[in-house]
This record gives sequence, C-alpha cells and structure tokens, in this order.
Amino acid sequence: LMCPHFDRLKLASNGCFYKCDWCYLKLTYRASRPFITVRAGYDKIKKQLKKRLAKTTDNVIFNSGELADSLAMEHLTRAGREFIPWIGGTQNGHLFMLTKSDNVDDILGLDHNGHTVVAFSMNAPEISRKFEIGAPSFERRLEAARKVQAAGYPLRIRLDPIVPVEGWRELYSQTIRRIFEVVS
Repeated sequence: LMCPHFDRLKLASNGCFYKCDWCYLKLTYRASRPFITVRAGYDKIKKQLKKRLAKTTDNVIFNSGELADSLAMEHLTRAGREFIPWIGGTQNGHLFMLTKSDNVDDILGLDHNGHTVVAFSMNAPEISRKFEIGAPSFERRLEAARKVQAAGYPLRIRLDPIVPVEGWRELYSQTIRRIFEVVS
C-alpha cells in the first residue's frame, strides 16, 4: 500500500496530552514547548485552504493529525465542527483526521459529504493498557469508530505500532478479528 500525499493542516500542534510511550509527539516538541498550541484563526486558515484548492483540480488531502491528535480536544476547539462541513462543501478538498480519541459525538451529525476520513490509531488491548497512557481504551476507540462509520464517514483503522511482545501474533490476530466484528 502507498500512502497518498497529504498537505499538513495545523489546527493544533506541539503534541498530544496522551502519553503513548513510542509516539514522537510525546517528546519531539515537549522539550522546547511543554504545551499544546491551538490555532484559532479559522477564517484565515480557510482562506489559505481555499487558495491551495484553487491551484489544482486534483483532490487535495489535508492531514490534521500529524502534529497533534485530530479529535482529542474537539470539545474545546470545535475545529472538526468548523472544518468538516467546510471541506465537505469543496469540490476537491478532503480532510484526514487521525486520532486515538473517542471524542466523536460532536462530529457525528455534520455534513461531511464523504470528504472527511476519520482514522483511529489502535493497538492490541493489552499493549494499549501498558503503553498508551491516558488514551481511551481499545474498546472505547472501537465504539467511537463504529459511531463514525454509522454516521457515513470513510473509516480507517491504523495498527500503530505493532509491538513485538511475547505472543504478539496471537494478540494482534485477536485484535484484528475484534475490529472486524464491529466495523468494516
């Protein structure tokens, strides 16, 4: 599989308040900036996105989950509620929201027009409990994924990373089976 090219959409940056042991967001920015930055100039951001979209008729995918969790702070920032319908109204704009959060209720009724992909970073429950400190449990994320899919959003599940602990093949086989019991 090849990942498509993403344009970065910085709605928040400098990390994430979850403390997953392997995540570069945990340490990359925390040494110099021990806080999460949230951009609030949504009209200015939309102007920049509109300019970028006008340069091409090709689809442009904006990734809001590269420098921060896309949905963990949705209840505070309202960024998804602002940008999902806006992107949904464009011809060639798409939004990719990567999250470990289960904070999806506020985006379920939005008019996304299939232009927003919600992707959940998942791990085997045993691994998640041990290494994804502060993040919602596997089952809570899976339930959030089910809700998002029921709301018609394109859904992606990302196993990230696969941790080679003793018995990892069976752990991840069970995890994948459980995911497909709930979402497709």
